[in-house]
Amino acid sequence: MKKIYFQLLVLPLVFICSGAYSQIQTFGVLRTGTTSAIKLATINPVSGNVTAISTVPFSNSFVGNGLSTIDPFNKRYYIQSQGKLYGIDMTNGTTATSPTVTTPTPGYFDMMVFNCSDTTIYGLFRNASTQAIKLAKINPVSGVVTAISVSSFTSSFVWNGWATIDRVNKIYYIQSAGQLWGISLTSGAVISSPTLTFPYSGYFDMMIYNNNNGTLYGLMRTTGTMELRLAKANVSTGVVSTISTNTFANSFVVNAGSAIDPVNGRYYIQSNGKFWGLDLATGTVVTSPSVNVPSGSYFDLMEMNINNCNGSYVEGISTALRNNSAMNETELFPNPAQNTFVIKKQNSGLAQLILMDIRGQKVLEQQLNNSATEINTRSLPRGIYFCVLVDGTQTTTHKLILD
Repeated sequence: MKKIYFQLLVLPLVFICSGAYSQIQTFGVLRTGTTSAIKLATINPVSGNVTAISTVPFSNSFVGNGLSTIDPFNKRYYIQSQGKLYGIDMTNGTTATSPTVTTPTPGYFDMMVFNCSDTTIYGLFRNASTQAIKLAKINPVSGVVTAISVSSFTSSFVWNGWATIDRVNKIYYIQSAGQLWGISLTSGAVISSPTLTFPYSGYFDMMIYNNNNGTLYGLMRTTGTMELRLAKANVSTGVVSTISTNTFANSFVVNAGSAIDPVNGRYYIQSNGKFWGLDLATGTVVTSPSVNVPSGSYFDLMEMNINNCNGSYVEGISTALRNNSAMNETELFPNPAQNTFVIKKQNSGLAQLILMDIRGQKVLEQQLNNSATEINTRSLPRGIYFCVLVDGTQTTTHKLILD
């Protein structure tokens, strides 16, 4: 049997994946006004219809400062409620995990964002007594929060501004004290903190970084009149430029959040009972259906299932391929394979194998207990797949062909 050692592979995966986005959905929580019971739900951006996925509520509150985020690989929608981190199964709306959030010292875990490149949930650890803030990460299974920053870099953040990640350059962005803070995901150190400047007096709200074109989008809100326009901010200089020529609304729902569909070039927010879809290039209104929910209910904390991956699941895999320094330590054979293949890793410890198709959809997940494991692929269609091996603290990604 011929063995093939993994080689560094860079493919134009973004182009391969074009047109393969039938699974794009916008998730959020459907909250009833009387009981505040919340269920996982989706919204149709064209009709505005909100459809519950959960059959029963999983909680009756959420932490607004904690925000929400999506892990598209494991199909989990994460939200904080009553001191717990709820991981909701996006296929059926049931609670998959709900560990208690445990911080290094009494405090909070705010503004969380899932990063597709390293499958980590980042956020801000805020000390309860001093309000000192550090970049941190949370284990979604145990709920344990680990500080990344050695020291605090600020003592406040702008909730309206939200948080976002540039996963290519490994930077976490928030707003604090009139500045746009760029924090290194690796060290937690401040990379940049320019003062935000505007064409006229105002604010930059609901920001989202689009990794497809390297642009930080958000809403330019004027002081006093509250007029809204789609805008973008220069992350180096802090200069905010408007994209919309005209204002399209004079309010937005902070609890609802915002989302970007990078494939169709849309920025979504809620305002005045409508679900607004704005063209990223021109800032013009493309869609604005009424949000259709049961009377007295709301659609909050929306997240697109490619929101934090921005464009394609596989693009994240491409980044992992480029940055993977441990490829020569894992063997996979035969490759191309037919009905089975063997994956051989460096040690005999417990590891996890995730197999994804060309669209980034997870098709197989298996625990590896031995140094060499045979994987059955008889039921899978022929084509290109990607093997993600999580072995302790190390993650490697490789290409597999089934023929």
